[in-house]
Amino acid sequence: MAAPRGVRPPAFGLSARIVGLPPRAIARPTSPDRCREVPDAFLADPDEARRTAPRTAYLEIPETQRRYVLGDMDAEDGSLVAVAFGPGGTPPARGSNARVTEKEHGYAREYFAERDAWAARAPADEGIDGPGEPGLLALRNDFPVPVTVDGTRYPTVAHAYRALSTDDPERREIVRVAENPHQTARLGRESPRRRGRAGARTAVMLRLLRAEFEQHPDLPELLLSTGDRTILYDDIGSPSCWGRHEAGGRDWAGRLLEVVRAERCADRAGI
Repeated sequence: MAAPRGVRPPAFGLSARIVGLPPRAIARPTSPDRCREVPDAFLADPDEARRTAPRTAYLEIPETQRRYVLGDMDAEDGSLVAVAFGPGGTPPARGSNARVTEKEHGYAREYFAERDAWAARAPADEGIDGPGEPGLLALRNDFPVPVTVDGTRYPTVAHAYRALSTDDPERREIVRVAENPHQTARLGRESPRRRGRAGARTAVMLRLLRAEFEQHPDLPELLLSTGDRTILYDDIGSPSCWGRHEAGGRDWAGRLLEVVRAERCADRAGI
C-alpha cells in the first residue's frame, strides 16, 4: 500500500484523495457512509475499544462493494482496512497469514489526516450542477462522462482512448463496452496496437478532451474554476506518460487539460 500523497501549491492536484466526499442527503447513514465517517472519530481518540466501529461498518458492506467505498480509485480501501483492523489484524480478504503492518497503519493515519487537511484548505466543492455533485473529479479521464467520437459513444474518455489505440474493430468494441476503466485499461493493453500510436497518443487524447468539453457545456466552467494553476494529474496508478506521482511522470493528462483551459479562455476573450 503506497503512502497517500498530497499536492503542494501552487499546483492543483486532480485526485480522488484531495476532493472531499460529497455529502449524503439521507436521514440514516448506511454502512458505506459510516465507513467514511468513523475513521476520523477513531483517529481523534485512538482507543482500541473504538476500533470496533470502523471494523463493523466495513464488514457490513457487501464484499464486492468494499474496494472503492472511500471513492478512491487509487488507494482503494487499503487505508480503511488498516484502521479498521489495526496492526496485527487480519482482514478477511487477505487470508489468515496476512496481517496489517505497523507501516500500513502509519500510512493510513497519514492518509486520513491528509484528506481532512485538504478538505479544510480546499474551496467548497459545489460540483458541476450544485452541492453534492462530483465536482473536480468530473475532470478525470475515467469519470463516467460519455464522449462521442466519429459517431461512436464511449462511456468515458479513458474508454475512448483505449479503444482508439487498436485498429482491430472487434477488439475496439470489446474495449468500448468494458465494465469500468480498469477493465478498459487491461483490455486495451491486451489488444493489438495501432501503428504509429505512440507518436500520436497525446494528439488523440487532446482530441478526446476537446470533444468531451464541447459535448458537456458544464465542464468548461468546472475546468476554468482552476484558474491559471498547474494541474497535476496526481494518480499513483497512472502510467508515467499521463500522471504525476512519487515515481515521477510527465503529467500529460494535466498538461492537456491546461491546453483545453487556455483554449476556452481564448474563446471567451475573443482571441
